[in-house]
Amino acid sequence: MGGLLPFEDEHLYSDRFLPGIPVEVSETGPSGRPRAQPQTAGVFILADLIGAALSDRIAVAPRNGALVAISVLFAVAGAVAGLFLPLLVLPVVAVLGGVAGLVLSLAGLEAAVLLAPGVAPVSCISAMVVAAVGKVSILQRRQRSLVRLFGHYLAPDVIRQMATSEQLPRLGGDTRHVVVAFIDIVGFTKMSEQLADQDVVRVVNDCFDAIGQTITKHHGYIDKYIGDAIMAVWNAPNTVENPEKSSVDAAHEIINLLDHIRDITGQQGLDLRIALNAGPVLVGDIGGEHRRSFTVMGTTVNTASRVESVAKDKKVRLAISDSVATGLPNDYPVKEIWKGQLRGLSTEISVFTLDSDEMYMEGSEFRSVEQSRQGGSNLVKFPR
Repeated sequence: MGGLLPFEDEHLYSDRFLPGIPVEVSETGPSGRPRAQPQTAGVFILADLIGAALSDRIAVAPRNGALVAISVLFAVAGAVAGLFLPLLVLPVVAVLGGVAGLVLSLAGLEAAVLLAPGVAPVSCISAMVVAAVGKVSILQRRQRSLVRLFGHYLAPDVIRQMATSEQLPRLGGDTRHVVVAFIDIVGFTKMSEQLADQDVVRVVNDCFDAIGQTITKHHGYIDKYIGDAIMAVWNAPNTVENPEKSSVDAAHEIINLLDHIRDITGQQGLDLRIALNAGPVLVGDIGGEHRRSFTVMGTTVNTASRVESVAKDKKVRLAISDSVATGLPNDYPVKEIWKGQLRGLSTEISVFTLDSDEMYMEGSEFRSVEQSRQGGSNLVKFPR
């Protein structure tokens, strides 16, 4: 019962969410529903609610636990999708999960069961987002762990590149200007004859650890260990603004660590010899599809190993080629110790050292009397 005066108790009313009814039976048909119109008196709405129960047009609440089961089912599906499907596919899966949840709610209405339409979509999408975020976090942490672990064997920049691209670099590489260093432990053979194998390994590891930390500190990269020697590179694979200066600074600091290395190894007879050469090299992977190695190759590397022979003959701890010396700042005092044609090479080069007392070994022809007496550095600029 209610009034039908114009604009009395009028409310918006529409049957667009209910099954369609032909116009000819909309008022008198078996549904007992009033016609749909923009504004409808409240008495018609109340009458329709009463008529819905009388004509069995009602939806009842689902059984206990049904919504929980649906929520868990959609959550599991979303979590599985978030964990195992690619990230780019997940937006499509989210849309499909939302549509599936709404379809399930409509199917429930057809079966006279009122299923909350937001339960299934929210469960699916929420679980998928949480799983995807967790997967990304796990992958990032795993990537950081791999970079940290394999960084002891390969350049971290190379590992990051492979982790990002998820594929091996192509064989070959690019040409870059680098500084190559050969750092040799002098007296190793004589020492190894007097020590057990385990002690030899310990001494070498202690030497390499101290030297390697200094190389890394000055932005260098350890390319490989060759017996009792280290091959290091500046400006590959990472970029170094002034590789000549960085490599010489590293070599100078390594030589200053000589007393410390002797103390930690207990081998007072150990000495160091470092050779540096700068020039173009091929930087990249060599080998085959089943086994490969990241390294640098070229005449610059061979020249660096030949420069070490000059350091050995002249009894200096540091020998640098003219390509390195010309790249140093003007306040770096260098002194020419040899000029000629190295074995296996067709061009003539000059070899220098830093004119500092610690660069000369005992018996070196370049060690001045004044330096020996003072026991310190007497730096002299070499004009270039």
